[in-house]
Amino acid sequence: QRNNLLLAALITEAYSALRTSFLLNLYGYHADAYALLRRAHETTIKAIAGKKEPEKILKVSFSKDRQKIENIIGINFKGLWAVESSFAHANSIKLYETGVNLQRIDKQVGVSYGPQLHMKQFRAAANTSIFWLYALIKSFP
Repeated sequence: QRNNLLLAALITEAYSALRTSFLLNLYGYHADAYALLRRAHETTIKAIAGKKEPEKILKVSFSKDRQKIENIIGINFKGLWAVESSFAHANSIKLYETGVNLQRIDKQVGVSYGPQLHMKQFRAAANTSIFWLYALIKSFP
């Protein structure tokens, strides 16, 4: 009974992170969307590992070692999250540029957000969201 509750909590958390990531990505907040996709990734692999080895679900659900959990289910997403840090870095640069523009009288101050302005980031976050949605649907019909 407890195992089923833990599994349900992990699946619910993964879907919740995915939903919020989709919405943020539509508004152009790509770095935040990717942070939530990381959460969806972690909870999805924990749920799959818990389904594969139900006797270890308590240990798996509280584990902080993503790679160890990935090894339980035989996958490796080592390089996937380098993209997230580049989005966060891009947002830091935007913040710096806004600060510089505040100091200049002749410059218009503002930060541009929106999928139409950053189509590459929008597509990357959207495709990753769709992948995790597909993984959840196939793993837990």
